[in-house]
Amino acid sequence: MAVKKDTDGSWFARVSYKDKQTGKYKTKSQYGFKRKKDADQWERSKKNDLEKGFNIGANPYFFDYYSKWVETYKTSPNVAVRTQNNYLTTMNIIKNYFEHTPIKSINKMNYQAFLNDLSIKNAISTNQKINKHIRACLKDALEDGLVPKDFTQGVTVAGKPVQAEEEKFLSEAEMKKLLLEIRNGMNDQTTTRWMALIQFAGGLRYSEVAGLTYDDFKSQTLRINKAWSFAEKKHVPTKNELKRTIKIEPSIAAEFKSYILRQKKNNLKSGISNKDKLVFISSSDSPPTHAAMNKSLKRACKRADIKEITSHALRHTHVSLLIYHGMDIVSISKRIGHKSPTTTIEKYSHVINELEHRNDEISDKMIASFL
Repeated sequence: MAVKKDTDGSWFARVSYKDKQTGKYKTKSQYGFKRKKDADQWERSKKNDLEKGFNIGANPYFFDYYSKWVETYKTSPNVAVRTQNNYLTTMNIIKNYFEHTPIKSINKMNYQAFLNDLSIKNAISTNQKINKHIRACLKDALEDGLVPKDFTQGVTVAGKPVQAEEEKFLSEAEMKKLLLEIRNGMNDQTTTRWMALIQFAGGLRYSEVAGLTYDDFKSQTLRINKAWSFAEKKHVPTKNELKRTIKIEPSIAAEFKSYILRQKKNNLKSGISNKDKLVFISSSDSPPTHAAMNKSLKRACKRADIKEITSHALRHTHVSLLIYHGMDIVSISKRIGHKSPTTTIEKYSHVINELEHRNDEISDKMIASFL
């Protein structure tokens, strides 16, 4: 590895490496740097890539190239944390399918096969987002001369149909049946049941539930000032970077106070470090994944003999029932961490529309009282 001055006065850098695909030793060079420090920077960048296990050859593994692309363009302070996490999620999916696949060996046919496989597992909106990320990355790969053409061009993106808004939450009767089922089997080892209970009780996002720490529970209030990133395995800001403190029903607050005390003792006894002081933690020293939570909920719904839902439906149900029971939109918006009441109105317009008839009756009754 060297940085040297060329005959024309410019600088060049050369890096030696072992090609992971062929096992042969090769060199990669870059010429035409006007300043030595630019050549040094290029050399350091390539050394860093090699230390991370990336293939820096002319035909890198697709996962290596995408990882480097995300690191370069999508992890700057100007990119929102939520957006960064979305690109990191796509990176994990690429790793599962293309970790050791050279980028030049991917064509439209095997990329379409990849999308077809995803269509069985994900909603179409999720797959559209994944395809969008890969297409953006491939655009730069084309400019870098790494691929002859765009293999995402003209592909078909499919997936599970998106549920209608009214299907994303439970009725009051259904929610009572589900809570009864969740509570009947609760103990200190059924972490996802406790998570489901607090998600419904507080109307939280799942990442906010996963990120809760011991200090967030105070008497009958719950502080929500962070979320958990499963991709980065650390706390990150909430979706809208809004912090809030909400009231929790007294008996549920008391249950969690006791649960947390028991969890601290259990973690100490089991040797779980729990350095982040997470309330909900598995044997892997991190919260149960979203998939694990949804799997647990699916089983609970079957036992309760109600329609199957995902964890986010617990948040939707919380909000919908608050609207039905008469809480004003401004208070609901603050409680669930929306940027403005407008967002809440747009998101839950189907519920609000259902109440128009009842509101008309209230209006008529009020006016009639003056006559």
